[in-house]
Amino acid sequence: PQVCDGPMGVGPTALVPLTLKGTIDGKAMGRIDVSGERAAADVRWLAYAATNRDLGLHGAAVIGSDAWIREPFAGWRRATTAEVADATLDLTAFRTALSPDDRAAAESRGVGVIEGARARQCRIAIDGPTFRAAFPQVVWLAGEADLGHWRGQLDYWVFLDGQIGRITGSANGNAADIEEGALQATIEVELNATDRGTPIRVMPPAP
Repeated sequence: PQVCDGPMGVGPTALVPLTLKGTIDGKAMGRIDVSGERAAADVRWLAYAATNRDLGLHGAAVIGSDAWIREPFAGWRRATTAEVADATLDLTAFRTALSPDDRAAAESRGVGVIEGARARQCRIAIDGPTFRAAFPQVVWLAGEADLGHWRGQLDYWVFLDGQIGRITGSANGNAADIEEGALQATIEVELNATDRGTPIRVMPPAP
């Protein structure tokens, strides 16, 4: 597999499950489970949030210049592309956190086998704002808390096709902006991109 700072990208299409979960002073904050599909920049996903801040089903879809959003206890509605600008799951994470500059100092963790396929595991350091931008669903765990002083790491796996098929990691820091009197919070992420390159047609969720 490609070296950690070498040329790589994400698949032209993918099925993308994503999980976020958090703890605050050792207590669970809840979790978010996302199930999505992407074809180039077209994407559609649903996320079930069960956290201290949010409960219900969220969703986003972008097909060409059309966009939709789903919010808890409501159906799909039309949206502007600006409202869903960071909705493309693995593509958003790659563009935000795994640019060539971000990977310049990546650490190789060796080559292994993931679900029968060889892949190189790599690791980079990440700050809180980048973590939030790469995984915007963090808002349903941390709200608008300032993550400017948070730090963490991301592991990513690049496969023989030169594509990133798995990202895991965490970020932690001061929890005072999340919960009054709290000291430390940690948010963990796991993203997989499967069936990369298979024919996927993203359908609109509503007229």
